[in-house]
Amino acid sequence: MALTDTDLRDVLADRASAMPADISLARVAAVDRRVRVIRRRRAAGASLAVVILLLVVTGVSGLFRDPHDRTAPVPAHLQKVAGDLLPRYNGGGQATAYTSFSTDVKRESTFTFTPTSRNFLVSFRCDKDMPQSQSVTVTVDGKPFMAGGCNAGITTSGPTFGAEQARADDLGLRLGVPVKVLVHVVQIVKGSKVTPEDLPVYRGPMAVYRIGVAAYSPMSVADYPFPPRPRTLESLDAGRIGPRHYLAMEYVDGMSLAQLGQRRTVVVERNREIVRRPRLGETAIAEGDAIELVHFVGGG
Repeated sequence: MALTDTDLRDVLADRASAMPADISLARVAAVDRRVRVIRRRRAAGASLAVVILLLVVTGVSGLFRDPHDRTAPVPAHLQKVAGDLLPRYNGGGQATAYTSFSTDVKRESTFTFTPTSRNFLVSFRCDKDMPQSQSVTVTVDGKPFMAGGCNAGITTSGPTFGAEQARADDLGLRLGVPVKVLVHVVQIVKGSKVTPEDLPVYRGPMAVYRIGVAAYSPMSVADYPFPPRPRTLESLDAGRIGPRHYLAMEYVDGMSLAQLGQRRTVVVERNREIVRRPRLGETAIAEGDAIELVHFVGGG
């Protein structure tokens, strides 16, 4: 005999009324707990799957990544220009105009440079040594500026200290007015009295190398991107042994002050007086002394 909708509702109502209220509440609470546990497990499983996927993707991408790819930003003091042959910051100035070329493509290149100061520099560098029979020459608005052999070292030229005005007058420079800088490779003829600047561009057979040239405009010391300062050393102990005071600090491998002072570009001053290099290792520091390290940038 089939139950009608009314009969089914009556049977369910009978069974529901016969069940104690505390049992139904306990069952609801138990179900709720099971649902929460299942949800937590699913969430944890999903998170673990995401982590595993990220690890797999990172590992696979690392296998195919170009080892020379630098995705992290390069610090300012390490940046390069002119085909990565010259530093962006050099000699207390910033490269504001530059060019580069390979000798298997062309033998000369030009760029426009706007001098903002008479105290500017021009540098060139090659990725390998050029033959001694060849030379790089640089002219500014058709007037000789610098010439010489090119190699992996940086060759720099500019007005000598105190001669900026005379050099600018010789070149006919006016501040804020663009000038044309021509860089070309010439062949040196043995026994010739002709200067490299007067020689024509060399068109004969040539070894393949890259040349980078840049013009640097001076900038203030406050804006110059010096390498970051090392962290301050931690003092470990201080005291007195007999007549001598001592200060113990953590050890950092590197040059001592005496070794640093041997560099020609570094001068140590004590109370505004220069400490001569032979006395750097024996000069005692007294309370209240002012010690300064002066590092010359470019021409001074």
